[in-house]
Parts: sequence; C-alpha cells; structure tokens
Amino acid sequence: YTYEIATTVTEIQNKINEASYKVILLDKECEGLNLADFSTLLKQRNAEAGVDSKLILITDSSMPEDEKDTDYADESVKNTLSKDLLRLLIEKFI
Repeated sequence: YTYEIATTVTEIQNKINEASYKVILLDKECEGLNLADFSTLLKQRNAEAGVDSKLILITDSSMPEDEKDTDYADESVKNTLSKDLLRLLIEKFI
C-alpha cells in the first residue's frame, strides 16, 4: 500500500482535486472541517473521475457518537482502533 498525509482541510481538498484515492482516512477533529461539505466535494470529485473513494472517519474515543456521521462517511471508527483492525477495514474497501 502507499499513502499520503495531509495536515489541513485545505491540503486534503487539494489532494482529492489532484488525484484519486481508494480510501481516505479523515480525523473528525481536523480543524476547520465541515464534514458535510467535505463529503459533497469528495462525491463530486469521484463522479468526475469515475472512482468510488471510501471515507473512513476517525473519531475521538471520549466523544459520543454522532449519528449524522454515517450520512457522510462509509465507516466511522474510534481512534483507539488497533492497527490490525484498521488494516482489515482498509482492505475491505480496496
């Protein structure tokens, strides 16, 4: 597998505008993130590129789950997920 890292919402948006990805791991606590807007942008980019990127949202384990997250992400996982389980989840979408 290969991966790229983005540290800001703008950087993430630029990357999905420049390339296609099978899986995107996104920290819900990323500063400036509007999950609904990001999901819309990703879906638009997928339609233009003819791909089906999957969005895995990583949430803070100390925060209650937000049912709306499932409207925007393919999977939502707590940040306490083990590396093995994360690998299995990624492989599910590849």
